[in-house]
Amino acid sequence: MVSLFLGWYFLYVLASAFARDLMAYRLFGNINVALVFGVLQFASAFVLAWRHTRYAREVLDPLAAQIVADAEERVGEAVRRRAAAPPSGERPYLGPTPPDGTQSPPDPAARPGTASPPRPSPWPETATRPWTGGTR
Repeated sequence: MVSLFLGWYFLYVLASAFARDLMAYRLFGNINVALVFGVLQFASAFVLAWRHTRYAREVLDPLAAQIVADAEERVGEAVRRRAAAPPSGERPYLGPTPPDGTQSPPDPAARPGTASPPRPSPWPETATRPWTGGTR
């Protein structure tokens, strides 16, 4: 559909540039071929947008809903697994398995038996957070 629309558009542009006599041909009254082609450009753009909206509603939206449902199910499963696992010093890796086959990515800052240092906040204690309007 997009290639058809672009072909139609470039035909209009090329005809306007190189076929001036054809585009100036009066169909009736003050209505010429160029004006009809221009109005048909708008009409075809609206038809293409309407058709894409219908396609998105019928095909893409159900697929997006399925992806969201699958993601929520995987997150829920990971949360349940984490809640059921005994507490340990190592955080479980919930992403895809790394190429080396390990279950968690190496953390160079963490040493066995020690917790990693807390990350500093980017906001000073007295700063106002832009999204809340409050302070910490």
